[in-house]
Amino acid sequence: MEKIKTVKQLVRALDDCKECGDHVLDVMNNVAIPRAEFERYYSWSDEKYARNVLARNDDFEVLLICWEKGQSSPIHDFNAQEAWIHPIEGMLREERFKINVDDDRLEKVSNVLLGTDEFSYMSQIGIHRYSNANKARSVSLNIYRKPVTEWHVYDMNSSDSTMVETWENKHYDLLEQEA
Repeated sequence: MEKIKTVKQLVRALDDCKECGDHVLDVMNNVAIPRAEFERYYSWSDEKYARNVLARNDDFEVLLICWEKGQSSPIHDFNAQEAWIHPIEGMLREERFKINVDDDRLEKVSNVLLGTDEFSYMSQIGIHRYSNANKARSVSLNIYRKPVTEWHVYDMNSSDSTMVETWENKHYDLLEQEA
């Protein structure tokens, strides 16, 4: 596979791999998009991290998540969808959790830093929290096997969860622009 050098090439490559999860890994490993190419799709929010949709269809969703200094996601899952998370600017902290069967509370099982040369993969439940671990803004490229329209948000002390609809700050619809 050739290196992917533009956001539109990325969207096209993902659209070409409808049902082949392994191909998404190949795509992610071949992303060589300059940061300047992504910057036109950045939008920021002081209230919470900004979810900017680059493309969405029934098979996948591509987002740029823009994180201000100190912003974190709630503890949540991707509602059983596969996800690939790749910081393209700055650094993210990824904390993963599981529900302890003995006391039905959330238990942290990992805490890692992800830099711009790394990405993370999650499937099934994948209870987690991301936070900007950088001293300035961070941006991540998030790819979901199916669009994530809602997710469970968990209470750290009880593991109770509430189903919450996702949001988007901007929607660029690059699939439609390709047509």
